[in-house]
Order: sequence, then structure tokens, then C-alpha cells
Amino acid sequence: MTATATEVNWTSVKEVSWAWATASSSSGATTGTTSYVYDGSLLGVAFVPGTAGAQPSASYDVTITPGRHTGVDLLLGAGANLSNAATVYKKTGSLAAVAHDTLTLNVSGAGSSHSGTVILYVR
Repeated sequence: MTATATEVNWTSVKEVSWAWATASSSSGATTGTTSYVYDGSLLGVAFVPGTAGAQPSASYDVTITPGRHTGVDLLLGAGANLSNAATVYKKTGSLAAVAHDTLTLNVSGAGSSHSGTVILYVR
């Protein structure tokens, strides 16, 4: 499965929301890339696990990488070992910036047939 990005510009703040799901026979990984390019500082990110039987495995991981530098985690590790039972929010100070590039969401360790949402704010 893949992660589907919904992209919205709110004046100077951009909101990218990825609804993600893993396949039933997967290793618990999925990816999805934005259609647009972004410039600016990452203001905050919310990690929302799926509910009931769709909850990801405990301590699943999320990174967001720029298109030109796939080895760079713009979340600076803030998406590691996430809770599968509660929404986790990280804000400026623990996040990097992006310069005219697409953004790719990478989920790993989530287990098969699980889902969630990641919401990113860029200014």
C-alpha cells in the first residue's frame, strides 16, 4: 500500500496530511510523496495512529525525506518509536527545514494491515 498526500495552503502555512496504510502481507512499511514542492521550516507534525484493529504496531517509525536527499530525515528522529495508542505531536525545535523539494513520508515497523495519519505544517 502507499500513503496518499492531501496538500493545502493556508496563507503562509502549508498543511500536508498523509493517510497511510500497510498491505496485509507487508513488513509494515509504506511510502508516499507529495505532488508539490515545499520551502520553509517544519512547524509541527502530528502522528495519529489508526483505531481498533487498524492500530500500527507499538514503537513504529516515521521519517519524512526531501526528494533530492533521500537519506535526510527532516523530522530529525522525532518520528521514532511512536505510540500506537495516542496521537503524538512534535513542534519546531525538533524539526528541520525544506528547500524547494517534494516530501516523502516513510513508515516502517507498523505491522501488516495497519494505518494512520501524519499531518505536517510548513511555513
